[in-house]
Amino acid sequence: MALNPTISFPGQIDPATPQYPYGQARNIVVPGDGTGTPWRADLLNDLFGMQQALLNQAGIVPTNTPDEVGNSQYVDAMSSLFSGQEPNLLIGQDLQRNPHTLGQQFSGLTGSQMIADQINLSLNLTNGGSLNSDSVDKTTSPGPTIAQAGIYSPTGKRISVNASQAMAPNDLASIEWVIEGLDYVKIANQPFVFDVWVKSSVGGTYCLYFGDATTGNNNFIREVNLSAGVLTHIVEPIDAAPLDGFNYFTGPGLQIKLVLDVGVNSTGGIVDSWNVVQDIATSNQVNFISNPAATFDFWLAKVTPGTVGTPFPYEDTATTWAKCERYLQKSYDYLIDPGTIQAPSSSPGAISAVGQLTGGDPRFLELRTPLKTAMRVPPGMTFYSTETGAANAVRDIDAALDYAVQPFGEEMSINSTGWPVALVAPGRPIGNILYCHYVANAGINYFDQ
Repeated sequence: MALNPTISFPGQIDPATPQYPYGQARNIVVPGDGTGTPWRADLLNDLFGMQQALLNQAGIVPTNTPDEVGNSQYVDAMSSLFSGQEPNLLIGQDLQRNPHTLGQQFSGLTGSQMIADQINLSLNLTNGGSLNSDSVDKTTSPGPTIAQAGIYSPTGKRISVNASQAMAPNDLASIEWVIEGLDYVKIANQPFVFDVWVKSSVGGTYCLYFGDATTGNNNFIREVNLSAGVLTHIVEPIDAAPLDGFNYFTGPGLQIKLVLDVGVNSTGGIVDSWNVVQDIATSNQVNFISNPAATFDFWLAKVTPGTVGTPFPYEDTATTWAKCERYLQKSYDYLIDPGTIQAPSSSPGAISAVGQLTGGDPRFLELRTPLKTAMRVPPGMTFYSTETGAANAVRDIDAALDYAVQPFGEEMSINSTGWPVALVAPGRPIGNILYCHYVANAGINYFDQ
């Protein structure tokens, strides 16, 4: 909505012109004659409304200090809204489109685990506790609305306490994201914004940790306060990091942790400045895992350049999957977990082995495993029997047997279409048909233990 000055101020405004198609303000002719444009509440509110609409749409809270050249929140808002949306440097965070390559559910976790493409649960529990990981939707835990997030993405992730414990001195539990060095270049030595939607059943202070994941000399902690059971949009502008000490190639560039709980040996961190102290939290960190059945839900994590939060950018599914498969891919269908028992006739994507490359035992053959895209580095391969789901095995259809296999890493290349595989079990009949599934993992799993 907006005022039309010609209608609002009849007889008190100059007629419309090409430069002012809805009229132009004018001064009085004689003091008190009522011919000038009045300074009224509705005119002020029209201006206030425009200014506040810009700030609100850009997610900016006014600081209550006047704008000035070089320090204008209105300019920041317009730059955020009209200069083109920055891409999210965290891959696959619209969980409605994340391929969930390693499966969607995990239970009784005590050690680190990738819980979705590009999302790790960094975990070391030694005092009897364990965590579960699962997905949530709008019926189990309503996340941000379209108006709030700028996108409809009802699927989130939930971390829940399976068995509670008090944290041992070196224990830790955190949700972790890692930006590859080649992508971190985008925000190298520049301020950036980290934001994520969260809802925790345990209120208190949670620590966000940012680090170089290489030298350990660049560390930054921000404390955020959450109220129990309240959907909260964490939006944190982070100061520019030092240039040196980060990986700018295919290794881990920037590591981000949302700390759920941590032992006392990691609570000496320094807040709100880049420093060399490697602790990932402060002594104010809440104790999440000591609460039986506690839950922590999150949606739409994002890292973008600049100092102002922006709406979550939409990305089509094909683009998201291609980005994720640079790090992790599988021959199984989209929602089929690795190790699922499937006969070849009902197993889309199953691959066959061809050509005996050398005789004797162990015998060598080649699996035709076409990768969907070039991967970050030569991937680690895990093969699965189609009919038993056994890992590190291929299925001999003719003999109705599994044969144990191991990939030969020396033979692999980043663009390889097949890998020689050694049959560990001797005596495989020549000419029998072999089938298997595979998972190729070139992910960046930097876990603090």
